[in-house]
Amino acid sequence: MIGWGICIATLDRPDVLRRTIAHALSQTVPPAQIVIVDASDGWQASRDAIAAMLQSRPAIRLDYVHSEIRSSTTQRNTGIALCDTEVIFINDVASMMQIFFAEAVQTH
Repeated sequence: MIGWGICIATLDRPDVLRRTIAHALSQTVPPAQIVIVDASDGWQASRDAIAAMLQSRPAIRLDYVHSEIRSSTTQRNTGIALCDTEVIFINDVASMMQIFFAEAVQTH
């Protein structure tokens, strides 16, 4: 898939996850794909909240999966396997992207 994607491993931080996704969506070049691997017990509520954020952005593919294994390394590897964009940003759930970040990386 042409474009960039973001891969996020998360555990029990739904509010921070929503802020992280909001920052990704505010990029001057929007993501083509968002992959979230969530090991939280209440992961379905977070998935639904993120899907609602993307409802008006159908061009952005969301892959939101649950992980039984609570390991950031395992979760990231699971997410990377789901990514099929040219560029993948592997973010911590608390990483807030500056507005020109994706554009700057793609042009260099």
